[in-house]
Amino acid sequence: MTKKISVAILLLIFFTIINVYVIRGSYTLYVYTDEVDETGIAIDKEDVLEVEGISFDERTGNTTIGFTALKPGDVTVTVDKLDPNSHPVDIDLVVDNLGFVTEKGFMGSMSNMGIVRYEIISVILIMMVNTFFSMKKEKKRSRYSYRLMFYMGAIIFLGISLLIWIYNTFINRYDGMDKLYALYADILSAFMTFAMVVFPLILLLAIFLVVSNIALIRHEGRSLTNALGIFLGIGLMVLTFFGIFSVYILNLLVDVNSYSWFHVSVFVEALIYTLLSYLECMMLGTYICTARAQRHVPEFNKDYMIILGCAIRQDGTVTPLLKGRADRALWFAEKQKSATGKDLTFVASGGQGADEVISEAESIAQYLKENGIDDSHIILENKSTSTRENMQFSYDKICESANGSKDDLAEDLTEGSKKELKEQSVNIAFSTTGYHVFRSGNIASSLGIPATGVGSKTKWYFYTNALIREFIANMLIERSKHIEKLIAMVLLIAALLIISYRLQIL
Repeated sequence: MTKKISVAILLLIFFTIINVYVIRGSYTLYVYTDEVDETGIAIDKEDVLEVEGISFDERTGNTTIGFTALKPGDVTVTVDKLDPNSHPVDIDLVVDNLGFVTEKGFMGSMSNMGIVRYEIISVILIMMVNTFFSMKKEKKRSRYSYRLMFYMGAIIFLGISLLIWIYNTFINRYDGMDKLYALYADILSAFMTFAMVVFPLILLLAIFLVVSNIALIRHEGRSLTNALGIFLGIGLMVLTFFGIFSVYILNLLVDVNSYSWFHVSVFVEALIYTLLSYLECMMLGTYICTARAQRHVPEFNKDYMIILGCAIRQDGTVTPLLKGRADRALWFAEKQKSATGKDLTFVASGGQGADEVISEAESIAQYLKENGIDDSHIILENKSTSTRENMQFSYDKICESANGSKDDLAEDLTEGSKKELKEQSVNIAFSTTGYHVFRSGNIASSLGIPATGVGSKTKWYFYTNALIREFIANMLIERSKHIEKLIAMVLLIAALLIISYRLQIL
């Protein structure tokens, strides 16, 4: 953290020095004329300011006049377009002690701010590269860390922001874009542009959330959990549309044409788009990490395969969901046998619910036997009641098996025997439903269990609620990082608007 703060301070000092030497001492005016030689310029104090150069843009019909500051002082520049229908225009300028040139009473006309655009692009690029390598480092530590979701969302956020600033700087060029007010306007509109870019994707996601949860309720029954996607989908649509029409809504309540309320409306709009853009990116990051975890196939060198249990039928047989998990484990065992000739030992994990005739572990074991797996390759773990207990109790059973213990109680295993297991490099995998792989892997990692997962397919309408749970878990577990980033963005917007209000930039 200290190193990052030091780098940030050095970058700030570097960019400040660059700004002082690039922005200071020069000023640019834009005048609409038909020909470059139709512009007359007079300076009342030529020892304070001098003309640096004049150029004419035939495409826009604008004449660009550059000035160079010579010393501090007040100066009046008279621009005459030499047109009988126009009158000369007097512009009062001030050259301060640092050499910055601004219009008197209108600080927003400071010129040569284009360098700041390059600095913004550089900072975003640096942040993006740093986030990418942080994500790579975190992935080496654990491919199931919720921090990966944060990093993935941050990379999406920074990547789209980078494209927007590159477009505004190099493609969407316009006269006056090097002035301070133009820079302010682009910064404040960047979040709105960002939200508009991803709006179609988020709208489709919101519709999919609602439709899939309606299907889930039809198949699985009504419950608050099954309706989560409907609430989130409607919330996303309301927030998005409110962001788009916030100015119109505020216009109905207050006079946004007044100077003060105009800045309030800009702040509200920027705040909504900032929050919306950030949440959109975190949601996309959650989806990408969940999908990657589901598609990942572990290396074919495993000794044990934990099959995570779930509800069974009333007659004790496996449900389609549990059958999918067992089938995926059998598929992996077959692939490993073909590739390396190595056999797997299955750990059937799951306790007995109040409405179940046998334990989930026994149901899994029975299904494995029906598919040709011998008793000697099946270990029962029939005490667990949650995914965390699935992992912990199954790992205890594996430790017991690998160390040749005769004790049936996993709780009696010593930490020494578990350490010995790790030194033996016993390789463990687990099988669960696709959308459940990431969270299960995260739980295993938090318990210090070196396990990687394989995911089985399931009905499409189950995925939305699973993604919502992962998204909420991501926001809660990494809440300090999320709050830190959001506060920084809100403070940036507030600071820009306060400066704008005081100096009349916008």
